Amino acid sequence: MTVHNNVSIQPDENGDDNIILGTLIDLTELHETSIALKHSEEKYRMLFEESNNALLLAVITDDESYIIDANQMATELFGMEENDLIGLQIEEMLVNKEDAKVELDNIIKSLNDGEKFELEWEFERKNDNNFYAEVSFAAVVVDEDRVAQMVIKDISER
Repeated sequence: MTVHNNVSIQPDENGDDNIILGTLIDLTELHETSIALKHSEEKYRMLFEESNNALLLAVITDDESYIIDANQMATELFGMEENDLIGLQIEEMLVNKEDAKVELDNIIKSLNDGEKFELEWEFERKNDNNFYAEVSFAAVVVDEDRVAQMVIKDISER
């Protein structure tokens, strides 16, 4: 059991400190929920970071599309540090930037309809070696915000 207690000594009607007031609040459920949330977050972070695929979390709206998180495989695949990927516009990562707006509109529609979306894109690496990848999009909730999870599989060697 986890409790919070508060005790104070109060004077009685004669002014003598003879009255002890106390409260106990049972925090067991809150404590257990906090531990469960911490474990859940740790599992999510481990799955995200240890994935064999490049994973990006992105904000994709009618007005903008940018990366908000990237796992280690994504940094290796794109040849960039995580802080260089974060904030990067998705269009900037693609070889065919002109078609990106139409494709992103289709992705938004699918995700808003609760559907997943898959396509193949040609990406640019930092070292100018382009690569083809299968990209799977799914809507996920992170910190109460709805974002797109991008799972990227390099298919250049197919």
